[in-house]
Amino acid sequence: MPGSVTAVILSMDASGQRFMSHMDEIEAFLARKMIPPNLRKRIRAYMHLRYTAATASVNNEGSADAPATPRMYDENYIVGELSIGIKKDLQAFLAGDLIQKLPFMVGLNFSPPVMGCLARLLVPEMTMNDEVILSQGDPPQYILFVGNGSVRILRDNKELKQFADGSYFGEIPFVIESVIKQPLEVRVTSSVCNVYTLSATCVAELFDAFSEVRELMRLVAVQRLSKLRMQEVSQPKFLKKQQSEREILGKKFDRFLSQENLKGMVRHSGEGPANYPESPSSSKHMKIPDETPCSPDEVELTLMKLNASCAHSSYF
Repeated sequence: MPGSVTAVILSMDASGQRFMSHMDEIEAFLARKMIPPNLRKRIRAYMHLRYTAATASVNNEGSADAPATPRMYDENYIVGELSIGIKKDLQAFLAGDLIQKLPFMVGLNFSPPVMGCLARLLVPEMTMNDEVILSQGDPPQYILFVGNGSVRILRDNKELKQFADGSYFGEIPFVIESVIKQPLEVRVTSSVCNVYTLSATCVAELFDAFSEVRELMRLVAVQRLSKLRMQEVSQPKFLKKQQSEREILGKKFDRFLSQENLKGMVRHSGEGPANYPESPSSSKHMKIPDETPCSPDEVELTLMKLNASCAHSSYF
C-alpha cells in the first residue's frame, strides 16, 4: 500500500517520474552486471539521498518528519542553458559559501577574478558516510574542497585529524614536483558531505590564469609535507630549502619595510597582513645584506604568502 501511494504521488510530478524511470534503468543495470548485494544497497541509498536531500526543506514545510519526494534534475544541463551573465551569477551563488570559507582566499584578499574562476570550474558532488573520496597512492586527478560536512584524514591507515567546511585536499602533487602520488586518504565522517572537485585540467587553467594561487597552495603544501615527514621529499637538501622558505619571505618583507620606512603603516589596522607576527629576521634584530630591492609586485605576492602561511600554520 505505501508503495502504491508513493507511485501515485510521483505520477503527479514530472521530475519524480523521471526519477522512477531512472531507478528502473539502474535496477536493470545492477541485475545485468550482477552487482553484489552490498554495493547495490549503497547505490540505491545514494540515488535516493542525492535527489531527496536537496528538496527535503521544500517538501517538509517546516516539519522534520515529513518525507521528501525524490526529484530528478540535471544541474549541468540547467546551468548550460542560461545566458553568460546569469550563468556567472548562478555559479557564484552556488559555490559562494565554499569560496568564502577557503583559507587561502584570505591571502588573496578575496580577489573577485579568482573567486569567479573558481565558481566556474568547481564541480559539486554529494558523498556519503565512510566513503573514501581521496585515496593514498592515487595519481593526482583533482583537488577536493569540502563544502559542508566533515571528513577525516589518514596516512598509512592512521588517522591524523578531522576537518569540516572550507578544507581542501589533493593539491600536494599538483604543486610539489617531488610528489607524484596522493600522500593522504580522505574519508567522509558525516552522514552526507557535499564536496567540490577541481579536475587536473581545471587546476592547470586556474594556475595558468592566477599563478599566485599556485604559490599560496605550494607554501601550504610545503608545511603539510614537513609535518608529515614524507619519504618522497626526505632528502636533506630539499627539506633545508623548504624549511627556510618562510624565513626568506620574512627577510624580503622586512627589506621592503626598511626601503620604504613603512613598518608602522603596514601594521596599522586595515593595511598589510592581519596580526602579522614579528619575524625572527626583523631588521631591528639583524642587518639585512645589500640585495636587489623588492618590486611592488614581489612585495604584494610576499604579503599574500605570509597571510596564507599564518592561516595554515596548524594544519596537523
